[in-house]
Amino acid sequence: MEKQIVSFELAKINRGKQKICKCENPHYEIDTTNRLVMCLDCGAIIDPFEALYNFTKRNEEIEEKQLQMKDKAKFYYQEANKEIKRMIKNRTFREMNEQYKKGMWPVCPNCGEPFDAMQITQWTNKNFIIEKVKGV
Repeated sequence: MEKQIVSFELAKINRGKQKICKCENPHYEIDTTNRLVMCLDCGAIIDPFEALYNFTKRNEEIEEKQLQMKDKAKFYYQEANKEIKRMIKNRTFREMNEQYKKGMWPVCPNCGEPFDAMQITQWTNKNFIIEKVKGV
């Protein structure tokens, strides 16, 4: 009776195994002759789909980091411009003070007449004036 039983045990499925390559950011080498993908870091042979998936996932991470870096660069650019404007304003007031100490008076930008800076008694908000001019 045992001679009549045919065994079909050609292959077994082992579902308990873990991935061979556990590298964080693997570097791949493609063997075009044997159609294999190898990890250059650990030497493991990788499933081509897995390698393509890892490559795509890493590409998405790089693009996300690029966007974050662009946002940071834009923020630092704006902060640098604010600082430059502040420095220019401070230098202007320092120069006005130095000129005043030398006996020089400022000249009105509208009428061209010199005036004593000590006569300034009122101040206004520049944003209010800008909005007022835009509204006209």
